[in-house]
Amino acid sequence: MTSSFRKFACLSVLSLVTAGLAANSSAQVRNENGEVSVTGITQPSKRSKPAFYGAGVIGKVAVKEGDVVKPGQLLMAQDQEIEALELERLMAEANSAARIEFAKADLDVKIAVEKRKKGGEAGVFSLAEQEEATLDRISREKSLDIAALEQSQNKIKARQQEAKVKRMNLLSPIDGIVEKIEVWEGEMVAGDPNKPAIVVVKNDPMYIEIRDLNTRQVALLKVGETMDVRYPGETAWKKAKITHISPVADASSDTQLVRLELPNPENKATGLPIQVKLPAKLVELMPGEKAALNR
Repeated sequence: MTSSFRKFACLSVLSLVTAGLAANSSAQVRNENGEVSVTGITQPSKRSKPAFYGAGVIGKVAVKEGDVVKPGQLLMAQDQEIEALELERLMAEANSAARIEFAKADLDVKIAVEKRKKGGEAGVFSLAEQEEATLDRISREKSLDIAALEQSQNKIKARQQEAKVKRMNLLSPIDGIVEKIEVWEGEMVAGDPNKPAIVVVKNDPMYIEIRDLNTRQVALLKVGETMDVRYPGETAWKKAKITHISPVADASSDTQLVRLELPNPENKATGLPIQVKLPAKLVELMPGEKAALNR
């Protein structure tokens, strides 16, 4: 029974690999010039999905889908009227020196009183009155310290509120194109980082993903090497650089993902097919190629 199961398992694996090789063979096409190419799919080199940190109502959408944006450019903003007023109040408290000046003036009075009572003629002020004057002076010194601490805390609160207001503005984190707007003016957002308000993609440079090379072919490639690519219908080839080779192969198809990087100053749309010409060292390892060469 065990022997039969092993035989069945081996046949199943062989069938999967054979099917994968057959599919891989059909994906690698030779043209009339003898060139062999596979089809890759262009992808954005970056896709950013910024979201608001806190709940609020959208007050402004500053871009539209398809707009080219720069890093730091305003994309949209929450309504900030109440939070801006709170920031104004906190800034006024943080910048006010009134409490510190009052505490200093009060301390000066207590210092003068202490000096007068301790420096007067003997018997004019009792020892208890002199001690009371000293304690008043010490108390006012502490009050000045507290006033300085409160102003420092007010400055921190103002900076916190300022940061909160800034986060109500959603800025583009990358140089790219607005792919999709998820919320509009008047809509409520919950401040959930898993629910982006907008999607921005970077298409320059673009990535090209190749999924139809077998593992023997990929083994001959190195990151940093270049491969020729062109869109269907074009005649001229362009150089694209290998930036990533997947460390994990697909056992069922005996293939391994390879990613190329191609400059795209025209900001052509991604998600499109593009031809990738195979170098000679890869053509020799096409499924069925050796058998064809030996005929």
